[in-house]
Amino acid sequence: MELLRVLIDLVKKNNKGKEMWQDLVLSKAINIIKDQRPPSGNYPAGLFQSSKTKNHQFLSHDTHQEYTARLAKDGMPFLYNLLNQVLVESTSQELLDTLGHNILTTSTVNDKHAEGLQLEGISYEMSHEDHFTGSHRCDSIASTVCGMIAYARNRRHNGIQLQNAIRLVACGITDHVNQFLMHNGLVCTQRVAMAALKTLAGEYKQKIQDVFAQNYRERGIGPNICIDNLDIEERVHTYAVGN
Repeated sequence: MELLRVLIDLVKKNNKGKEMWQDLVLSKAINIIKDQRPPSGNYPAGLFQSSKTKNHQFLSHDTHQEYTARLAKDGMPFLYNLLNQVLVESTSQELLDTLGHNILTTSTVNDKHAEGLQLEGISYEMSHEDHFTGSHRCDSIASTVCGMIAYARNRRHNGIQLQNAIRLVACGITDHVNQFLMHNGLVCTQRVAMAALKTLAGEYKQKIQDVFAQNYRERGIGPNICIDNLDIEERVHTYAVGN
């Protein structure tokens, strides 16, 4: 390996050699990424999430973390590690440069608090350690990019996109914005998201009926709850402005 490093340094001594070396590394990297693919098939054996079989467990944080780890870290390790390491090194250096020149690092504000302010709002989750928060952001970005590429190459690697679409439909996102996000590999179609919501609604509908059947069996009044609200929301969303 030491001899190889010497030869590489020799090749890179001039601009032409640098270009040739970069082209070689790029072609090798492309071949590695092409050979690494996440597992196919239905979840949990594969990574395809059907809107007809989706359950509430997939929306949990732990299951989502397990899914993205299988897709990115296990299924596309070269691309994930490349993106993650670039982000980690860039974020660390940017943070050090910012802290070194920011007025918040004066004696009136300690370095820990200043670093926390620089990292404010970059994570969905609270963390007691700032470097863990920055690491979570880098991991999230790298995993999301891997998910976008995997989905663009094979639409059956759709777990991240389906979860994003469900969240955004629930927030009332317009079809125009959803089309833009779908074009960039971040979400699936709203029709699929609606179908998944219907599946989830059916699951919870039965659970609610079972709970109230047990609790109100001996009472003379039924439960005051609307279990068909999803159909109402779907009709309103379908004819909303922007769809």
